[in-house]
Amino acid sequence: MEIVFDASTLILLAKIELLRKIAGEVKIIVPEKVKAKCLSKEGIDSLLITTLIKEKKIEVKKAGNLEAIKKIQRDFRIETGEAESLR
Repeated sequence: MEIVFDASTLILLAKIELLRKIAGEVKIIVPEKVKAKCLSKEGIDSLLITTLIKEKKIEVKKAGNLEAIKKIQRDFRIETGEAESLR
């Protein structure tokens, strides 16, 4: 099973020490913007996320249709990373 995460979910799972377990059970995919947001501040969560990316437990993908992403952002008033996660 594949799951696409937004930044908030990924960070919170890392903080409560469940991210590694989930990464062992499902394929985690994040857009590039989500990766950037997760790694923008230093902390235990960003270290774990970086490690899981290096271990290929989290796959970073480039967002697809930019027009669709912009429309989702406008329609739902959300940030780019969240919109890319919904693609």
